Amino acid sequence: MLAYSIFAIIAIAVLLYVLMDGWDLGVGVLFLAATSDAERDEMMESIVPFWDGNETWLVFAGVTLFGAFPVVYASALQYFYLPVMFMLFALVFRGISFEFRARATGSKTFWNWTFGLGSVVVGFTQGTMLGKLIQGVPLQPRPFGPVFAISLFSMLCGVAMVAGYALLGAAWLVYKTTGATQTSARKIGRAAWLLTLATFVITCFWTPLSITQVAARWFEFPQALFFGTLAIALVAAAFAFWRSIWTLQDDSRLLRLAVLMTALAFAGVGGTIWPYALPYRLSIVDAAADPASLKFVLVGIIIVLPLVLTYQVYAYRVFRGKARDLEVSYGTLDEPGPSQAPHSQT
Repeated sequence: MLAYSIFAIIAIAVLLYVLMDGWDLGVGVLFLAATSDAERDEMMESIVPFWDGNETWLVFAGVTLFGAFPVVYASALQYFYLPVMFMLFALVFRGISFEFRARATGSKTFWNWTFGLGSVVVGFTQGTMLGKLIQGVPLQPRPFGPVFAISLFSMLCGVAMVAGYALLGAAWLVYKTTGATQTSARKIGRAAWLLTLATFVITCFWTPLSITQVAARWFEFPQALFFGTLAIALVAAAFAFWRSIWTLQDDSRLLRLAVLMTALAFAGVGGTIWPYALPYRLSIVDAAADPASLKFVLVGIIIVLPLVLTYQVYAYRVFRGKARDLEVSYGTLDEPGPSQAPHSQT
């Protein structure tokens, strides 16, 4: 029971990462489609208070996985070493460009592209890893196991992940911005919706045809009732999102629907690989560490999780509202006073 509880906490942490870091990664993806630096500045202002804290959930999930399911951590990390390194380098360059762009003058275009492409690479690598995870990750009994090999299916999952992040980013910008930036987000939201829906539908058809374990899980009774209900709910949420793109009365509606769509898709992935911690090799119980280690990890979760949740809730509460209404001025240099030295610029 303890192993299942800790695994559920890891899953929730991953979902929170996908949602929270998803909309600021989505803003980065949409950065490439922005028409002016003023629009990009407002996009940046919408995520300034949140972007670094959102990644806390990825660290939390990784550390908990390492302590509670070391076999899964070792096998998955060894197999996914290349995409993980690409993802981490993209996250690093994305963070660097976030800070440098605020002070850049002549090199701002370079940092614009670095931030946007870094966001795309992060989303694509995460999608390819998800695709390979669904296909099944091999155990690593030897020091040097199989090398990660990209496939058409994993590439499709990568594109779907980038499109999904763009959808979350568009919904976030509608919620947090006004004027031309918000209008652009609504327009791009339609394209992101179409790409997300197209790649998701193709993936859903492709998955059971290529993976026998998934076909058995999806179409056998009573599991079919669960997946059928999820599919109906997801289609309903998707069409509600489409109809709400130009609904001007409630700017938060698109974000709520995007969160619902993401959570439903995540539940589908979770139901597909259940009860495996390492599909389709090790169950959650078989992959768990010894009871003493699980109890030690649980103590850490009890201490750390409330702190992370409190910080996140407080940050989102303090910086609620439109970006232009917050006391945040991304990319705007303070005017130096009589006793102030001018700011250095990149």
